[in-house]
Amino acid sequence: MTVPRRTLLGVARRAGAPIGYPCRGEGVCGRCTVLITGGATRLAPPGDRERALLAHVGAAPGERLACLAEVAEAGSIDLRVGGGTYRIE
Repeated sequence: MTVPRRTLLGVARRAGAPIGYPCRGEGVCGRCTVLITGGATRLAPPGDRERALLAHVGAAPGERLACLAEVAEAGSIDLRVGGGTYRIE
């Protein structure tokens, strides 16, 4: 099932995941990097801007920028933020 495009940051924060975003979700600071541990296929592929910033911050495989990652499909996504693990719907 396809859903309207929403950012992972918005969905995760509504679910209570404590993701920092000092640039207010503008996609310039890289502080909202999260590790996707399940449901990655529910996210749209990273765009040029996200790929460039992920490279700039030295992100590990499986990490995404919550403010730029778009949720493209309904279902659960598991992510790690800091020391916590969260499942968002």
